[in-house]
Amino acid sequence: MKKIELLAPAGNMKSFKAAIHAGADAVYIGGKVFGARNYADNFEIEEIREAVIYAHLYDRKVYVTVNTIIYETEVSSFLSYIEELISVHIDAIILQDLGMADLLHQLYPTLELHASTQMHIHNIEGVKMAAQLGFKRAVIAREVDINQIRDIQKKSPIELEVFGHGALCVCYSGQCYMSYLIGGRSGNKGTCAQCCRQKYTVQYQGKTYNQGSYPLSMRDLNVLSYVKDFISAGIDSIKIEGRMKRAEYVFLVTSLYRKAIDAYYQKKENIITKNDEKRLYKIFNRTFTKGFLFGEDEKNIVNDNRPNHMGIPLGKIIQKHKNRICVKLKEDLMVGDGIRILGDQEDYGMNVLEIYKQNCFTVRAYAGDLVEIPCDVSVSKGNILIKTTDKRDLEEMDLQLQKCPKIPIEIEVFAFVNTPLKMIVRDGIREITVKGNIIEEAKSAPITEENIKKQVTKLGNTPFSVGNIHISLSPTIFIPIQELNALRRKAIDMLIFKKLQRKAISKKQYCRVVPKFLEAKQRVISISTIKQYEKIKNKKWDTIYVPSDIYKIIKDTRLIERMSRVVKKYTYPNQNVLISEIGGLYQSNHVDTFFSLNVTNSYTVALLHSLGCKKVALSYECNLYQIRKIIENYTKRYHQKPFVGAMIYGREEVMITKYDLLGKYQLEKGCLVDRFQNKYPLIRKDGYTTIYNYQKRKESEDLYFDAGLSYVFYQIDGD
Repeated sequence: MKKIELLAPAGNMKSFKAAIHAGADAVYIGGKVFGARNYADNFEIEEIREAVIYAHLYDRKVYVTVNTIIYETEVSSFLSYIEELISVHIDAIILQDLGMADLLHQLYPTLELHASTQMHIHNIEGVKMAAQLGFKRAVIAREVDINQIRDIQKKSPIELEVFGHGALCVCYSGQCYMSYLIGGRSGNKGTCAQCCRQKYTVQYQGKTYNQGSYPLSMRDLNVLSYVKDFISAGIDSIKIEGRMKRAEYVFLVTSLYRKAIDAYYQKKENIITKNDEKRLYKIFNRTFTKGFLFGEDEKNIVNDNRPNHMGIPLGKIIQKHKNRICVKLKEDLMVGDGIRILGDQEDYGMNVLEIYKQNCFTVRAYAGDLVEIPCDVSVSKGNILIKTTDKRDLEEMDLQLQKCPKIPIEIEVFAFVNTPLKMIVRDGIREITVKGNIIEEAKSAPITEENIKKQVTKLGNTPFSVGNIHISLSPTIFIPIQELNALRRKAIDMLIFKKLQRKAISKKQYCRVVPKFLEAKQRVISISTIKQYEKIKNKKWDTIYVPSDIYKIIKDTRLIERMSRVVKKYTYPNQNVLISEIGGLYQSNHVDTFFSLNVTNSYTVALLHSLGCKKVALSYECNLYQIRKIIENYTKRYHQKPFVGAMIYGREEVMITKYDLLGKYQLEKGCLVDRFQNKYPLIRKDGYTTIYNYQKRKESEDLYFDAGLSYVFYQIDGD
């Protein structure tokens, strides 16, 4: 029976080894370029080589995230980087960019590709499209519930990977443009500024519905008690988030999920203890949620009080005098622990440097003790203390991380007179057989079984330890000690070689045949309401994109039905529609594509055109220079001009979220107001909330047509 894979994160080598030692079947890491976590330490190429060798010795896998959008000017360096990764024998590459996926699958057909969660795959059509593009695995969006995943799995031609633990994005991954549009730091390029972790108020018609809170800050996902549901749903890999977390976090979370997975296959119950759960809370949590995966109540999806680590409750301030606070402890506390005081206006974090019990200094205090802690900030009686770092727990884990676990092997030795000395080494997967010289009868002192055991078990600095050893021998034989040592070294070297051996990945040719388009300068508009249609219907528009409910009502030959950015199930016939996610590519071969497919290079344009897409909208994240480069290189490579467009007017859709932010206040629309008093319109429709930019984009048609676009589009959905 194939077991579910446990996939752990690593942002540096210490975390990587922590993941391996904790029992991860595979580890995903990022290099210094093209990864969606640019602020993790990440790995130089030589460090990736070292990590791959280390993992392969333990029969684990390494996946490398190359999951950013790729601009036209980056393609050459992207390919050079991929060639470096191939040379160090990584096991798979995690991708977001459609064009780069197509390019790599054609160039390196045997290279394993995984479709990143940034690809926004949330339906069976998206999974099938990923398979058609050459992906072996798809990471399913975190908004998809377990029952949907069960249904997708039954029809999926490729492996499915699902997040089980760690930070959650409030927006569908790959569909958030807020950070880029506000400050130029793109989540799709790995430099997200985490706008969702900032304070906002919700307003409607001048009334404020919350004050000084974090309405977009999601809790952390924790499905440790639902591991059995992951496995029974047929999911191939359960993924832990956390490439920016410390090694101790990686070690603890991975080891607990390893424990839960193994318990399921061993048919054990209640294997996760209350202490295990407490340790999870201590290492990092923004309060936990079971997420959309398991139908969490909306009020338990976000933590709008605070966006950071919430630790575990430590007690309340009973009184403050001079520069000390008095607290009755709910948990043990020791010097070196990290705490935070949840103040009336702001929070205060600190390391505990002194503890006083009955006015006497102590290094450690216990639950139930009344203690005093030095504190020179402004706090009040009744303020809550939380423990955010447990020094002792971290030290214990650090000691575990310093121990390098050995790989158990089995050794058999056959030593009979007049036959070659033979040694067999097994690691549970492979069997290595080596032979030495013909064995002679001993003339004086014969070698003993103990002598042989002593020599063949001298594994020194190798990653192995001998589990079982079996020796068969004639009673009076002579074997030189150096021969035993040489044979042992040869067997171990061969075993290591076999563990690290990988098939070479050969390089093929890239080819895409694209259709020919007539020269055009079209004007396209996207609207959401009948009222908006009445305002624009008499103006010169070549195409009008409208949602399904309006498309069914209005008779206008310029109208094209606009599909949602989230489609649970496709039901439309093979007609001309505007699609906003890759499932639509599988469903129909006569479509236009919207900005949300994140098209930023000519290879993606060519792929989409070859699949039957006529109008291809470029990403919000393409500027005029990048647009010119896309058109220039497309024309040079395919000897045709692409039919591409870009938004020049209106409010960009900065986020789409399943979370019903407005429902909390019983509103259907409103606006989100940031600390600079910028107002972002909110609209709830079809079970999703769309957040629009606070300001409108207003660009010149002539400027964009001069760059070579075939059409420009106006987007007035957020008005």
